[in-house]
Amino acid sequence: MLRAFRGYFLIAILGLTATFYFVLDAWNQYQIQELILQHNKLQLAFIAQELSQTPETDLTYPIFFRLNEFDHLHNQTVETILFKWKNNTQEAKLFQKQLVDIIRSIETSIHDEIVYNQDMFRKKLHYSFFALMLMLCGLMFLIGRTYLNPFSEIVQGVNRVSAGDLDVRVTPTTYGPVRTAAAQFNEMIHKMKKSIAEEEKHAMDLGKLNKSLSQANQHKSQFIANVSHELKTPLNSIIGFADLLLLKVHGELTEKQEEYLAQVLSSGHHLKALISDLIDLSRLDLDKLSLTMEKLDWVKLSTTSTAEVEVLAKQKQITLQVVHEVEEAIVQADSVRLRQVLLNILTNAIKFSDPESSVKVNLYRSGNEYFWRVSDEGIGIAKEDQASIFDEFVQVEQNLSRTHEGTGIGLAISRRLLNKMGGDIQVESLLGQGSSFIVKLKSQP
Repeated sequence: MLRAFRGYFLIAILGLTATFYFVLDAWNQYQIQELILQHNKLQLAFIAQELSQTPETDLTYPIFFRLNEFDHLHNQTVETILFKWKNNTQEAKLFQKQLVDIIRSIETSIHDEIVYNQDMFRKKLHYSFFALMLMLCGLMFLIGRTYLNPFSEIVQGVNRVSAGDLDVRVTPTTYGPVRTAAAQFNEMIHKMKKSIAEEEKHAMDLGKLNKSLSQANQHKSQFIANVSHELKTPLNSIIGFADLLLLKVHGELTEKQEEYLAQVLSSGHHLKALISDLIDLSRLDLDKLSLTMEKLDWVKLSTTSTAEVEVLAKQKQITLQVVHEVEEAIVQADSVRLRQVLLNILTNAIKFSDPESSVKVNLYRSGNEYFWRVSDEGIGIAKEDQASIFDEFVQVEQNLSRTHEGTGIGLAISRRLLNKMGGDIQVESLLGQGSSFIVKLKSQP
C-alpha cells in the first residue's frame, strides 16, 4: 500500500509540474504577443498623430514607409496612394483621408489580434484546469479503489455481523495496514463464532442441568410431601392419645406423668406445625397449592390473630399493642392462608423479643393498599442478612448453639403465599434494635 501511495504521489507531482509549465509557457507567449501588439498600437498612434499634424503638401515618404510596416494586408493600397500622391500633389488631402482609413483598419486588426490573444490564453487556462481536474479525479478514483474500497468492505462486514451474520469474511485486494486490519477482523469474527458456539454448548449443558435439578427438586418435594403425610397420621394418633391420658379418662396420673405427657403433647404440636410447613412448601414447589380467594375484612382477621398469640406473649411478659387506623380494610385474599401468614409473623416477633418488652401491631392504609406492620424490640437483623431471610431454610443464627427454635421456612412460605394473593412482605431492621415486618395487600371496594 505504501508503494502504491508513493506511485500516486509521483503521478500527482508530475501532473502538477506539467500543468504548471504549460500554464507558464502560455502566460509567457501571451505576454510577449501582448507587448508586441501594444507596441504596434503605440507606433500606429504616433503615425496617426504625425499624419494629422503634417500639411498635405509636406507628406514625406518616411510616413508611408513606417505605415507600410504595419499594413500587411494593404501593402498594394499604400503603394498605390504613394504613387498617386507623388504624381498629383493637388489631391493630397484626399490621399491623406485614405491613409487615415487605412490606419483605422490597421488599429481594428491590432485590437482583434489582442482580443484573439486573450481568448487563446483563456482557453489554454481552461484546458489546463480541465486536464488538472481530470488528473485529480483519476487519482481520487485510484486512491478510493486502493484505500476506501477495502475499508468499505470492512464496514459492510461489520454491518453484516451486527445483523447476526457470523459467516462473513473480508478479503481486500490491497496490501498494507488495511489488509492487516481485515485479517484481524476475520480473526475476531472467528473467535466470536467460536465463543458463541461454546456459550451455546454451555447453555445447553446448563439447560440439561437445570432440567435435572428441577426434576430432582420435584422428586424431593414429592418425597417430602409423601413422608410428611405418612408422619402426620401417627403423629395425630400420638397427640390424641396424649390428650386422652391428660383428661384422665383411664384413671388418675401422677404429677410426674402429667408433666411428661404435657411435654409429649407440646412437642407433638410443634412437630405437627413443622410437618404442615413442609407440606405447604412442597405443594408450593409443585404448584399444587390452591387458594380460595374472597373479599374479607383485614381488621377482623388481625384482631383474631393477635388474640390467638396473647397467651404466648403473656408467658414472656410481652405487651401486645394493637392499633388499627382504619375501621374496615377490605382485601382479596385466602382467609386461612392470610391467617397463617399473620400468625407466623406474630409468633416470630414474640419469639425473638426479649421478656418484658413490647410488640406493636399497626394496620393502616396508603393509597390503594393496606399495610399491616408488626414491630418488635428483639435482636434485630443485620443489613447484609435481610435479603436472605425470605429464602428457604435460612436463619440468621446458623450455628448449632442458636437460642431460638425454627427451621427457617416460615417467612419463605409467607412471602410465596402473599405473592400468590397479589401482595408482598418487607422487612426493616437494625441489629440490636428490633425488626419491623410489613405485609401489604391491595384494597378492594
